[in-house]
Amino acid sequence: MNMHNFENAVVTEWSPSQKCFHVFSVKDMIEHNQRAFLRGHGGTDFIPIGIFESDEKADVFLKDAHDHRRKMESCSEVMA
Repeated sequence: MNMHNFENAVVTEWSPSQKCFHVFSVKDMIEHNQRAFLRGHGGTDFIPIGIFESDEKADVFLKDAHDHRRKMESCSEVMA
């Protein structure tokens, strides 16, 4: 991804505590983290797991990631 595309990039994040994904523009994610830092808050537990050129590409990744996690959980239940 070149720097020009980075201006419009979106980031996918995962929250272990909430067990959910989140999609932000990179700009919004940075601004959110900066505000939390300046207020002295620890922020959230959202972990960036991908940066994509568009919402559509992020959605494809998240669908695949969700499907994969569901399969992993099914395998764990069978083995337990």
